Amino acid sequence: MRKSLKLLLAGMVAITGACPAPPYGERTASAAQLLADDMEDVSDWTLSNPANGMLSAYPGEDRVFQGSYSMNFRITDDNDGVADPVSIAKTYASPQNLSNHDVLSFWLQTDALDPLLEISLRDTDGTVSTVKLSHVLRSAHLPSEVRPDRWLQAWWHFKEYDGAVSGGNGTMNYDAIEQISFSSADGRSVNMKSEQVNFYIDELNFYADSDLYDTAQIDAMDSIAAWNTTLGSSRALSTTQVKQGNSSIKYTVSNNNNGIVEYPVLYRTNVNFDLTGYYELTYWIKPMQNLTFFNVRITDTDQTSEEFNLAKMFPTAGGTLLAGKWYKGTISFREDPGTIVGGDGILNFDRMKEIVFVTRDSELPVGVNTDIYIDDIRAVKTKDRMMLESFDGLGGWTTPPGSSVILNTNNYRDASRASITFQVPNDNDGTADYYTAAKSLSANLSSQDVLGFWMLVSEPTDKMVFALRDADGTANYIRLDSVLWGSQLVAGNWWHIEWPFKTQTDEIAGGNGTMDYANITGFEVIIDDNTLVRGIGGNYYSFDNLEAMTSKEWARSREDVPMLAPTSHDYAADDFKIGMYQHSIVQTEQTLHDMARHGVDFIVSHVDHRGDATTKHADLADKLGLKVVRQAFPVANDNSLDHAGLDALAVNDSNQTFLYDPTNRIVSYLNANELEVYWPNKLQPNAAGDYSYYADQARANDAAKGVDRRVNTHHINYLWYDTGEDQPWYMDWSTLGNYGGFQWTDRLKQTAWRMGKTNATNTQSWSPSKLVTNMSDRIYRHVGDAPLNLDEIADFKDSLWTNFEGGLSGIAFFTYDGDDWANEWNFVDNDGNPMNDRRWAAVSDISKQIRAAEGKPYAEKLYPRSFDVVNRGSVAVSALAAPSDAPVVSVTFEYNDGTNDAWTPIGTTASSPFTVNWNTSGLDSSKKYFVRATSFDGTHYSVADTSYSVSVAAASGGPIVSAAVVSSNPTNGAAALSLSATATSSGQPIAKVQYYVDTVQKPGQGIDLAAADGAFDSVNEGAAATIDIPALAATEPIMIDDMSDIADWSGTAARSLDAGSLRLDVSNDNNGIADPLTAVKDFGVSLQNFSGLDTLSFWLKAATSPLEQMQIKLADADGTVLEASMPTYYGESRFPSDQWQNIRWNFRENYDSIAGGNGVFDYGSVKSVEFVLDDSTLPATGTKQTLYVDHIRAFAETRWQEQTTPIVYVRAMDAAGNWGPTQSVKVNVTKSSSGDMQGPATIVAGTNPRGITDGLDVILLTANVDDGVDNRGGSRIAAAEYFIDAPGANGSGTPMNAVDGSFDAMSESLTAVLSVAGWAENSEHTIYIHGQDEAGNWGPFYTEKIVKTSAQGPRIQNAAAAPRETQGSPTVTIRALADETDTGWGTITAAEYFVDSVGFEGSGTPMAAHDGTFSARTEQATAQINVSSWTPGYHTVYVRAQDSRGKWGPPKAIAVRKN
Repeated sequence: MRKSLKLLLAGMVAITGACPAPPYGERTASAAQLLADDMEDVSDWTLSNPANGMLSAYPGEDRVFQGSYSMNFRITDDNDGVADPVSIAKTYASPQNLSNHDVLSFWLQTDALDPLLEISLRDTDGTVSTVKLSHVLRSAHLPSEVRPDRWLQAWWHFKEYDGAVSGGNGTMNYDAIEQISFSSADGRSVNMKSEQVNFYIDELNFYADSDLYDTAQIDAMDSIAAWNTTLGSSRALSTTQVKQGNSSIKYTVSNNNNGIVEYPVLYRTNVNFDLTGYYELTYWIKPMQNLTFFNVRITDTDQTSEEFNLAKMFPTAGGTLLAGKWYKGTISFREDPGTIVGGDGILNFDRMKEIVFVTRDSELPVGVNTDIYIDDIRAVKTKDRMMLESFDGLGGWTTPPGSSVILNTNNYRDASRASITFQVPNDNDGTADYYTAAKSLSANLSSQDVLGFWMLVSEPTDKMVFALRDADGTANYIRLDSVLWGSQLVAGNWWHIEWPFKTQTDEIAGGNGTMDYANITGFEVIIDDNTLVRGIGGNYYSFDNLEAMTSKEWARSREDVPMLAPTSHDYAADDFKIGMYQHSIVQTEQTLHDMARHGVDFIVSHVDHRGDATTKHADLADKLGLKVVRQAFPVANDNSLDHAGLDALAVNDSNQTFLYDPTNRIVSYLNANELEVYWPNKLQPNAAGDYSYYADQARANDAAKGVDRRVNTHHINYLWYDTGEDQPWYMDWSTLGNYGGFQWTDRLKQTAWRMGKTNATNTQSWSPSKLVTNMSDRIYRHVGDAPLNLDEIADFKDSLWTNFEGGLSGIAFFTYDGDDWANEWNFVDNDGNPMNDRRWAAVSDISKQIRAAEGKPYAEKLYPRSFDVVNRGSVAVSALAAPSDAPVVSVTFEYNDGTNDAWTPIGTTASSPFTVNWNTSGLDSSKKYFVRATSFDGTHYSVADTSYSVSVAAASGGPIVSAAVVSSNPTNGAAALSLSATATSSGQPIAKVQYYVDTVQKPGQGIDLAAADGAFDSVNEGAAATIDIPALAATEPIMIDDMSDIADWSGTAARSLDAGSLRLDVSNDNNGIADPLTAVKDFGVSLQNFSGLDTLSFWLKAATSPLEQMQIKLADADGTVLEASMPTYYGESRFPSDQWQNIRWNFRENYDSIAGGNGVFDYGSVKSVEFVLDDSTLPATGTKQTLYVDHIRAFAETRWQEQTTPIVYVRAMDAAGNWGPTQSVKVNVTKSSSGDMQGPATIVAGTNPRGITDGLDVILLTANVDDGVDNRGGSRIAAAEYFIDAPGANGSGTPMNAVDGSFDAMSESLTAVLSVAGWAENSEHTIYIHGQDEAGNWGPFYTEKIVKTSAQGPRIQNAAAAPRETQGSPTVTIRALADETDTGWGTITAAEYFVDSVGFEGSGTPMAAHDGTFSARTEQATAQINVSSWTPGYHTVYVRAQDSRGKWGPPKAIAVRKN
């Protein structure tokens, strides 16, 4: 179990302290919250002008703030050039008494930038108060910009700001409010920037001020004793003009018209108020003449002053305070700083000494006194946001020797013009030295949920720990990388860190073990110097404004997480899938082929420095269009984790990379982002330091070898845990970083947090001690129930596929389905046990579902399949094609000869059956060809289905096989199958017919079929055979040797260990005698049990020249030897040079002889494995031949296991010895329906578009129905159906179709075209789907919800500018991720940007696709903007994207500062 945090935190001392309480009393609540509407039912709202508007309840989760529904108010432009008013209103049956309420609050989201929306209250006499939305949003800047696609909170203080009052008696009576309304108008471009604008309104409430604020009264203005005035002004107490309390101060000024501009002042010098924790100062003012100049200045004890003008304090007043009206002035001294002058330049909010009110006499009437009444000065803080520490001073900080905290007046984030900087040394000695900066606090966080603070770093990092500590010493620890979600902090910029400390934690330790959030006494920052950049003497970490907030306030105010720019070596794919490849005992060629068929683009290859099977097969990966992400681990069985051990491992890894992939044909990442690795009985206490050191060493070794390997420090992260018990490994796919196709979006972070997917009991948490209640319990049950829980997955954006032939157990994956980070797969077999040597989990059929759910058609090659041998001449190549949301319009076939990357067209067909003729006359029979088929529906191309190792029959020709049939197919639990075929020859009689399973061996190495008439003696022969299906192997696969040590090898061949492989150096001694050169692994008394196994695999490379001969021998305990020659186990008589190839020898079916001993080979008592070369077959020159052998394993073939689809190949030979082409048959392996009492499970379903109709009248419904999971019986799927809104009787629903055209397997992907034309707008409907098996059982219903929506454009999920502050740079690069995943079925076709204001759709400056072409559902758009002509200060860049239906999405704003 991991001790990293415990070790890191050992010895820490609780820091306690206290701050004095505010000297003035807090206001208490005077009115209960009044819930006006939760928007779960909007039937009591009415719509005016339905021709231009729409009103409905909206059920889509992304547009609902709380509960199940929001209110959708839509305005549509009729393009008549007239601004037609549209409004919605709620009229109360009984008037609402708001005499004790002050604030109208509601949550709002829109899909437009700055749309027109007005809010009105009407009393019973018809008086109406109306305000604009931009004037009442909760913001430090008013009027506030209304940004799309984010939740905004409106706080209308309707008694303080009544906006425009009209009708009735002209005075609002808040004791009798009869109606609330929202109104807008159509018409571009004044009111709308697009043809349609949607508002989503939720949680409308009335509050008293005291429900929302805590206030402290600084001065009630009941006395003038503390106040003074300067020349030209006077002060007096007034009891007639009062806003609060008993009196106000009358501040009288006059214009003496002397030609000199003078500034008469009212001031108080002895305020002495501590503003710590407060955000605003407020006061009431009533001028008796119109006032256009009025400033307020606050000053601290060292004479530093901050001044605020009228426009900042009264943003909705239009620059003038009207005579005879009370106004409430708001000074947002933290969020919206004024002008700071004098003193030390740092405004110390805890020492406010003076407050000054000032006007300008030249703005006032000449010769007339102007009275200005001022009342009730208060300090204000909101109850849902608490300032814990502004970090403007050094008080309360403690640090260990060698480190320090200093006051930073050069770089700061808030109005105080100061922050604190934690300086940490780095002695570069490789030893972890921990430095803790602790700040004493006194805070009650029982009502708060999220901690936020600003941070700036001197070097890029994601490595540090933060802690909150309570009064008894219990501490809650979080790692920075746990809240960064895969990103790094880039040096030089301020970043806002947000930690939901009650739901996301890495460890709680110390004290009584339970956090008391009502008594928080300290905040800590912990740095390990081994995580610092090597070679740099120290790092600096600056902090500003430590705050706590509620979860709702976090949703409102959260900072956009900036998208970090990819490094030069990162891949930036449109939308790619990842295949997880575990090298142990896999059939590599089949693995890569299957991954390619399932749309995988990148393979993550887990390697241990010795067995990178995927890298060895780089040629095949290239041909299949796969890129390999190579994971290197700094561990091995017996290697030390000290620096000497890491040095050796780094050398070994670079050697392996150079050996396997010297020309860098694959993408090879060395991940150095704190992979935490646990080996049996070993603990790595400092993974970060070790891995950083290891990465540096590997880079240096790569450079020395000339290997240009892509090195990335934070691309894909894993957590591995060794349990030491029967489940040897657990893997958590924990972070998909902020790069290329892996995008952590703001919405995704919110969704994950809201769903509780980051809490201490979830495996997504970083801390291993929190993965389960107790690690020692070895409990590995997580989100779903076994087996293979895909229940929550509608479809996949990034998909993970794995082959379990290696015997993995206890492995789980998380996936992001484009909406939720909630989908975890626990791979288990049908009995609920961990997957082990059985089958590809969920890949045989769900791929069709994935393709369909993504809106892509499906293609499957029917002939030739992989390993097929085709005839010479005209060959009919064929494929199955299935549509997604549009009919298939064509299927294209191509081939490649395996020597280059060029694909040669075979032909294209537009009609089913999809077949074209391939002229193979001029092709080389010695080559292995790739043949692929791609379907097209007019918009989208399918993933290409590629057959590999396709060969062409020799020119001499041979018999043609036809009518090959396997019965029963599907197998229905049969123990044996009948195979029949017809062979026809054009000349010589038929002499032999053979079959192979899953691969085609050398001619003659197959299994014989018998002649139907008893003898092969004519040119047309029927043939038959019985194929026995072996019982499920119960024996675990065996690792014979991973070549980490070759001391147990013997023999006459020269042997050595070279880069983790067995190296054999052999040569011909030319003595005229065939001398056997051997390499033997003898198990001694530890005999190996192969009784349940049938295949031996190993990696082989002939380094210097092609290999003509090598035998493999197995010997049992009594000396019986089973032997196979190269043509038998390899299928060819010549092994090419300088290529790693994976050899798979089926020793049960393909061998040359069994000799010696008792003549019967005992597979249960295998004593040795031996490689034998005859030196006479080696070059006669005596030149040394070097061979490499690696990773020898024995396992059971999985081809006949349930829910797989083995391929049976049949081939015939004539009497002249000519072998003809193959014919292949796919077999669906299913269980018997006898005794099957349960119907199939629907394990995944979805719609395209996903969850919405996107303005379409017809959508695609997809599902996967499986009878093989959860012990449901394993019968063939016979039918499937769906119902809308309510299930009916079994068999009475609307039928669904099998994607591949027939119900013939125990797992089927299904499609149906669903008409939604008659559905009401914004109505939510539930689709019920289930299937029937061959036994007649109908399965349980799977439900899928869908909302009828209008067409929606793509969203900008993330956007950033580099640099964000120009610092003199003439250009700024804008990057944005456009995403159509959740808003429709199309692809991104364009993107544009605007600066400071948004124009009509399509009128912006075009952006470019990062990969060169806009073609995918998610696209990264870029643009370089010349900012030379910009004025200094902040500017806003707006980015939006267009989809393939021509629909533009809402803009996303990016702030850029020119300085």
